[in-house]
Amino acid sequence: MELKVNYRPPRKAISIDEFKAEIMKQRSKAIFKFNGGNGALLCSKCSVIIKTGRDFTEAERSAAKGDAYLSAQYCEKCKALIEDEKKR
Repeated sequence: MELKVNYRPPRKAISIDEFKAEIMKQRSKAIFKFNGGNGALLCSKCSVIIKTGRDFTEAERSAAKGDAYLSAQYCEKCKALIEDEKKR
């Protein structure tokens, strides 16, 4: 009997600043999720559902299909937190 081992090479160590930059890059565009053909637009910070597919604007529909770019979208709670951070 042969034993199979899934070997994954160790990840390259990165600094905290590089990690934060990578997270910000990932969070700089809108997040769409699909479940059984039903689309949802998620908050780019906390991932709560902001809108469902039937409420999408034409720009959101286009971005969900991958035909256009849509910047990060935020729920009301995260918008308020972001505004508070900017004021400091």
